[in-house]
Amino acid sequence: MLEITVYTVPNCADCEAVGRLLTSQGAAFTEKNVREDAAALAGNP
Repeated sequence: MLEITVYTVPNCADCEAVGRLLTSQGAAFTEKNVREDAAALAGNP
């Protein structure tokens, strides 16, 4: 199965819109806030 990871920052309207779209389509995804997760910012899962 496809793994979806959405990299976000706080107060990002586009990030929130992507999350809403994926949720409305029933897609499971992981959200990573790059401001709080240094590994995500570096591109490491």
